[in-house]
Order: sequence, then C-alpha cells, then structure tokens
Amino acid sequence: MAQRTVKEILVKMRSLSLLMVDLGFAAIMEDDVDLAHEAAKIKRELRELSYKLRIESLMVSRLSISTE
Repeated sequence: MAQRTVKEILVKMRSLSLLMVDLGFAAIMEDDVDLAHEAAKIKRELRELSYKLRIESLMVSRLSISTE
C-alpha cells in the first residue's frame, strides 16, 4: 500500500469520524444494532488511521531533523 501524506490521513479521519457520529446517532434513534456495528467498524478503521498518522508524523519529523 502506498504511503499517504499526513494531510490525506487527516482528511480521511475527519470524514470517517463525521460518518461514525451520524451512524451512532442513527443507531440509537432507530435502535438498530447493524448501524451500531458499522459505527464500531469505522471506529476500528479510525484507530488504524491514527496509528498510521503517528508513524507518518514521526517519519516526517525525522526527515526534517536530518536535513537541518
């Protein structure tokens, strides 16, 4: 998988977090377990993206320090 930039990861995380909140709210209002499961899947994906964001940020900071 090609590495994403920090900005791309942040944009994806923002989009997914908005979707997760909407799904969670809908799951509560409709008492729908399937929607709740979808929100949980998105939460796991956000956790993975958060990890990738940390890794990418560390790589960028190392690169900028080494070029000074």
